[in-house]
Amino acid sequence: MFERSKLTTADFDAVSWHDCHVHGFSLEEREHGTAELSFDIDFIVEWLSHADRPFEFRVAPATLTFHAVFGLRIELDYARVSAATEPFMIDGIERDLLASTDATPAFMWRLPITFPGGLISFESTGFTQVVRSAPLLVPRQCLLAEERRPHVDA
Repeated sequence: MFERSKLTTADFDAVSWHDCHVHGFSLEEREHGTAELSFDIDFIVEWLSHADRPFEFRVAPATLTFHAVFGLRIELDYARVSAATEPFMIDGIERDLLASTDATPAFMWRLPITFPGGLISFESTGFTQVVRSAPLLVPRQCLLAEERRPHVDA
């Protein structure tokens, strides 16, 4: 089970973002024409398969930030499938190492969009992901609005 609240590029091969929902994204300008690209996601920490009932999921709100982003391309088409405008769902995250002339590696990142269809792609040096609150056990792959709010113990 997932026990860490912070992940980095070094963790890439051990993490899956399959079917994570994206509630929003933002760009923060940086030097040399790059940006920090942050996604507000429902991170599926664990898929629980049961023989006698449907899947359950441990899901936590998280911020996934890619650093030194360049060449951003976003393709989302809700109109093509006559879909409700709701959080989009990524199929996962793919990367390819780019040729680099300095000590900092760079990657081409691809986030295929399962629903409503599309692709987000860009170059970046890597990412940081921070889970913002403890995972909740839910019968779906995403959280409801009230479940995404920070939990306050009474």
